[in-house]
Amino acid sequence: MQTWSRKPRYYLEAFVARYPTQQAAAKTLGISQSYLNALLRGRRTFSIRMLKKLGLRRTIEPIVTPHDEIMQGARNMIRKTGEQS
Repeated sequence: MQTWSRKPRYYLEAFVARYPTQQAAAKTLGISQSYLNALLRGRRTFSIRMLKKLGLRRTIEPIVTPHDEIMQGARNMIRKTGEQS
């Protein structure tokens, strides 16, 4: 399996483009045509099972905010001050 940097909808659109109809693509994936359409329109989120069918996996990356960076800097300063005493 590969990790994805683009939204899974991009990969689903590419998959569906290989079939003459959404119904044919949905049948190949083993899902309903209405669920496929909801995924393509962004009305439903991709389940882990659906990602696996597309050869993808869900990854979680931490988001670093300016607050996190400030707090880490403060922790480092406290450690340095404690080491000097």
